[in-house]
Amino acid sequence: MTGRRYMLNVAAILVVIVLQLALTVRALADDGLPPTEVAAEETPLPPEDPAPFEKEIIDGGPTPAPFEKEVIDGDPTPAPFEKEVIDGDPGGGSDGGSFVLDDINGPNTSAEDPDYGDPIWCPAGHLPSDADAADWCTPPHDTISDLISYLQANSATYNGDGTIYFLTGNYTGPESTIILDSGVLTELGALTLSGGWDLGGTNTNTGTTTFTVSLQVLWDAAVTLVDLIFDLPGVGTGGVFVNTTGDITLDNVTVTGGASGAELVNYAGTGNVSVMNSVFSNNTNTGLLIYSSGNVTIADVTASGNNNGILIDNSTGTGTVLLSGNVFANDNGWTGVDIRSAGDVTVNGLTADNNLVGANIETTSGAGNIFVSGSTFAGNDTYGLKAVSGEGNISVTNVTADGGGIAGSVGAFLKSYGGGTITVTDSAFNNAGTGLFVVGTNDVVINNVTATGNLGDGMVVESGWVFGCILPESINVTVNGGTYTDNGGYGFAVYPGPAGTLTLSGTITFLANAEGDYLLDLTKICKPPLPDEKPGKPWLTVNVTGKGDDPVSVDCELYAGVIMIFPDGKRVKMECPLDQEIVVSDVAPGALPGAAPEGVTVLNGLKLTYDDLLLLGDTWAQITFPVPEGMENKKFSIMYWDAAAGGGKGAWIEMPLSQFAGPVFPLHPDTPEDGLKVLCGVCQGKGCVSLTVNFTGTFILVAR
Repeated sequence: MTGRRYMLNVAAILVVIVLQLALTVRALADDGLPPTEVAAEETPLPPEDPAPFEKEIIDGGPTPAPFEKEVIDGDPTPAPFEKEVIDGDPGGGSDGGSFVLDDINGPNTSAEDPDYGDPIWCPAGHLPSDADAADWCTPPHDTISDLISYLQANSATYNGDGTIYFLTGNYTGPESTIILDSGVLTELGALTLSGGWDLGGTNTNTGTTTFTVSLQVLWDAAVTLVDLIFDLPGVGTGGVFVNTTGDITLDNVTVTGGASGAELVNYAGTGNVSVMNSVFSNNTNTGLLIYSSGNVTIADVTASGNNNGILIDNSTGTGTVLLSGNVFANDNGWTGVDIRSAGDVTVNGLTADNNLVGANIETTSGAGNIFVSGSTFAGNDTYGLKAVSGEGNISVTNVTADGGGIAGSVGAFLKSYGGGTITVTDSAFNNAGTGLFVVGTNDVVINNVTATGNLGDGMVVESGWVFGCILPESINVTVNGGTYTDNGGYGFAVYPGPAGTLTLSGTITFLANAEGDYLLDLTKICKPPLPDEKPGKPWLTVNVTGKGDDPVSVDCELYAGVIMIFPDGKRVKMECPLDQEIVVSDVAPGALPGAAPEGVTVLNGLKLTYDDLLLLGDTWAQITFPVPEGMENKKFSIMYWDAAAGGGKGAWIEMPLSQFAGPVFPLHPDTPEDGLKVLCGVCQGKGCVSLTVNFTGTFILVAR
């Protein structure tokens, strides 16, 4: 029913009511009764607490429609809502106009505000501030749970693409986790959550809305989050989790203090992911995690103070990755930016300082090229920039990598597996163990590079054959101009293979390099490991029965180590020396030491005990879980229950992904002196997911 038609009908009804009241009063007056003492039957007052929801509904559970709408003149389409007026409360625009919430409770700026955020859903193309908003949008609701229930009960009226609007200030609803599920809200399409609205006098977007609980959006269409802040209370609280088959867009979103920051998953579909003007910092695990098959675009984003800053994996499709603007990924315990893609990766304007690894970029699953420009990598403990391609080319331009004098560090490591060319131009690699290390399987061109003050060689270039027995044996290397000074080894050293070449051109400055200006060595070749002349000790195999719990002892005089295999195929492999009893136990998803992390599905688990020791000492443990049948295309990870996290409260720590050429990850980046290490990160392949560590405890396999 249109607003005009609705108003005409209401006006007609009011005329009838006024006439009836006039006749009643006149009749009573004729009987000589005072009009102020009318004895006729009065219309009953509404109850004092006419709450439309008799009980709290979470996740869109069933509820009767809170507004019963009368059908007038045979019109089968009721007005969007007719909210009963109670104690003079107009309830959201009874005149058919826009919502003026300041007339009700005012903007939600306090935790004591009873309306929590007054969320409103409007269809695409309509705003709560529109003159005819009441004809299109839902009424405001106290909580998002109330709104979900109302949308579910009134899906014939409210459906399709739309936006949920929140007032500027703090959302203080009762939910511990906000869950929006398209399996519940089946008639909705693309969904936007928009914060920061002043629905009072200005009816505009004026700021942001702050939440202190996590958000899960389980959807099957495009999802957009705009002007939202998630200020989470600590280690055990999730973060923002979006899983859909459509596009995902975040604009001006902040997530801090969560178990994870934002996890954006749409690899099961073809949707793209865009994140801009956002902050994901000081979260326990990854600040911003993206699993997609489409294009991924990141612009003006900060992800600092997490275990991992930004993790992007769109290697299951052919999508590209673009990081641009001002992207900051500093002070993360493990990796600042980690990208796995089959398509092209372009990075411009990235600052990744003071991480274990500044940036790790891999396109080995496809033919993607890697382009890095205008970026800075300083003070990273192992690698500033690490870029590894398959068939694709690698281009590095106007990049600065400063190792901060850390022994064993590499300013930039660039490697092509499958024939891509590598070009480095107008860049500086200083104060590292090695400034620049290049491994090529095709031409390598170095233009105007500076390598100064490194502890070893300023630059090293090797053919893939020399580095790791990867054909072809020889490559051509060109060094055009540049400055190589004050390095602890050579200015640069080139090992192009037996038939390789080195061409020098332009003006090259050498000064005070300890081993000499440069080295060309054609004699260094691949030396594959020789087979053992004597077979080594066998491995003891133990078939774990039931749920385990039986101690295992290993005689290292007879065995190289032990492999313990569970009936479902998961296994633990440990190498001698093993001078303590080992116990491995099955851990069911329902018997975890702490609540399962939000946004993941727990598939399997085990507990490893080595006497009462946390640190394994001189041995290691390789933990392998089988991939469940039918889930081969899922994204998996392994999590570890860290009892020391969160000030002793404990938390699930997601283990880092494995990277080419290391590194070893300290379990506790802030206290690496405890010796607990991830020796090889999570690796998925050939029907299993594995991890190698030097500590004991509970490990679980999870999927997204």
